[in-house]
Amino acid sequence: MNFIELCLTGDALEDEIDDFVDSWHDGKAGEGQELHEFLGMNWEEYSMWVTKPSILSFILSAHKKGGYLDDELNQNLVST
Repeated sequence: MNFIELCLTGDALEDEIDDFVDSWHDGKAGEGQELHEFLGMNWEEYSMWVTKPSILSFILSAHKKGGYLDDELNQNLVST
């Protein structure tokens, strides 16, 4: 399971993402995977998260709903 899946099942917490990144960089996990794949993000989600880490909760919400990050962000803009 990747980080996103583990968060959605309650087996990882959102604030543990740095531990997952460290494990990948140290070669302890995710062998043969790009970091964004190891985390369970597509390239767009990953590149947005790298520049704005606070977007992680929206990425998780989009995955939970089976939707897209753009839709989740737009929904949040409309409701605020």
